[in-house]
Amino acid sequence: MLKWVMKDPDFLVRKAEPSDLASVLFLLQQAGRWLQTKNTTQWDYYVTDLQENTEEVSDSIDRENTYIVESDNGECVASITLEMAPQDGTALSGEMMQKRMMLFICTV
Repeated sequence: MLKWVMKDPDFLVRKAEPSDLASVLFLLQQAGRWLQTKNTTQWDYYVTDLQENTEEVSDSIDRENTYIVESDNGECVASITLEMAPQDGTALSGEMMQKRMMLFICTV
């Protein structure tokens, strides 16, 4: 387990488990709403069609690509997802696939 320590409070970074799905979806939905306030449509689908995107998030957790950041009181305050390729069907060349890793961080 990774532990990221700041002066106050401490944070624990751990792999997400299937039981964390609701927390990760909540964070993604909140991030989508925040992005809407910035006049962007990025991540709108987490606001407008969360149910349709639940399987993708669940699959990422099952592949062990999603991590949870917990505060010292056990509250889920962020999620981090590392993907080697986009999950939206976008084709990448072999060279790009080897070099590309995507990082998504959602916080409350």
